[in-house]
Amino acid sequence: MLGAQSRLRLVVMTALMAAIGLLPEAVSKGIGSETQKPLAIVVIAGLVSSTLLAMLIFPLIVEILYKSTHRKNPKQLVSLTQNGN
Repeated sequence: MLGAQSRLRLVVMTALMAAIGLLPEAVSKGIGSETQKPLAIVVIAGLVSSTLLAMLIFPLIVEILYKSTHRKNPKQLVSLTQNGN
């Protein structure tokens, strides 16, 4: 979780600048835009979705899984290993 927090601003700024750079291409209506417009829209959507997944969703999933696997009582685990079970 700390890794995501420390990199959040850098990743969001990079993805945002790429999306802003592709925005004129995504809303253009000029000659040749019928081939460039779909590509720009897909790239912008990919940037947004991958940033959300990498910076918000995946760290939350890892945090939840980590807490659920380390919820057991450490004293109980030590006594089980000492008894040979």
